[in-house]
Amino acid sequence: MTTKAAFVPEMMEVAKQRALMAALERLIDSVDVKSVWPAVFDHRSGGNLIPPNEVQIVVLPLDRIGAPAGASGAGVYIAYYSHAPTSGSALLASPPLVVKIGKADKLQDEMNGARAWPTLSPQDAERFARPIFLDLEDTDWAVLVAPFHSKFDVAEDGTRNTIEVRDLWRLLENRDEPLGLGTEHWKKIKKCVEEALDAVQSPHRATFAKRKREVQSYSSAYDWYLRATTGTGRLCHIPKLIFGSEPTVEAFGKKWDNPVLLVEELISGREFSGYVGAIHGDLHPKNIVLNHENVARIIDFGWAKREAHIVQDYLLLDLNIRGTTLPSQMAEADVLALASFLDPIQGVATLPKSVRRRAKIIKDVIWERANARAVEDWKTEYLIPLLLVGYGLLVHLDSARNQPALVATVLAATRAVREHDKAVAA
Repeated sequence: MTTKAAFVPEMMEVAKQRALMAALERLIDSVDVKSVWPAVFDHRSGGNLIPPNEVQIVVLPLDRIGAPAGASGAGVYIAYYSHAPTSGSALLASPPLVVKIGKADKLQDEMNGARAWPTLSPQDAERFARPIFLDLEDTDWAVLVAPFHSKFDVAEDGTRNTIEVRDLWRLLENRDEPLGLGTEHWKKIKKCVEEALDAVQSPHRATFAKRKREVQSYSSAYDWYLRATTGTGRLCHIPKLIFGSEPTVEAFGKKWDNPVLLVEELISGREFSGYVGAIHGDLHPKNIVLNHENVARIIDFGWAKREAHIVQDYLLLDLNIRGTTLPSQMAEADVLALASFLDPIQGVATLPKSVRRRAKIIKDVIWERANARAVEDWKTEYLIPLLLVGYGLLVHLDSARNQPALVATVLAATRAVREHDKAVAA
């Protein structure tokens, strides 16, 4: 009988663990070993083989290192290889990897989306953590592997890594914001958003010197982002429960046009002309991480597309800054002011002080780059798409830090579109 208790970690069910371990074993036996574990590649190049029993695979759940869990349904882990020789010197541990375990169809879609992207220069390519390996050998669980692009340091003995996930989400969700954050903090946020939008500029061009424009319907261009909330979609009840079915809505002590009716009009054959190219498609703050040099890197290609309306990569950042990550300790008047901040002509100084920092990033970084690179007509190419994407995000209202802000943004965008339509008709 043992005199000490045993530590038995159970991070995942046995079937998933078996699939992950088998996939990572196949990965270091593949041609990708050069980038995955450089020390082993060099060792093998010299004719030296490492017995399998000397390889340790270290696996950490993503939330263990302080990162928010993903919403794709796949389990997300950080893994790396370590050498534990029975004799002689140990090799340097591998860099960390991001490992997703999930259903084959979703992970195959992510791999396909990344592979469909145009070829980028090495300088542009290093800004993205595109998946490098998809293992489909297990009949129940597929395993997708991508580089880890946030911060890590090799431990002193060289066989372990110290790993930290730093991302834009963490910067935007600082609990001290209602007390007033310093200028340096907002400079970090501004820099991160700038670098993310500068990174997607190259794929947006899709190898063309001049950006490509196409006429599309809002229905086809934004069906994915509407998240089954329109028509007879399985989630169409959500916006109807929030806004009802009458022509107007009473909310925040004001009367508003009903977004449900306008969105249904917009997707009933209405068209627009816009720039198209390769997009990341899910450029929200959790997918923008900071590396050891505090440079923004973009992860997760689950929504990547070869050709789509490129302004989509601006809209999620806009909506997250003005709503999803906005502190809940905000006066209603301040929330409404930021929600109604929808025209590039409006000055930031007209807004309450509590929201000016966020509004300045929206105006000076997101809108400025959108107008220079992705938009010719603000109302048809940015405002209406912002409404459609925000409307679809209502299905995730429970996850929003400031729920009224997201609802108010949808209402304010609806009002702005209606007013513009009336002005054009007059």
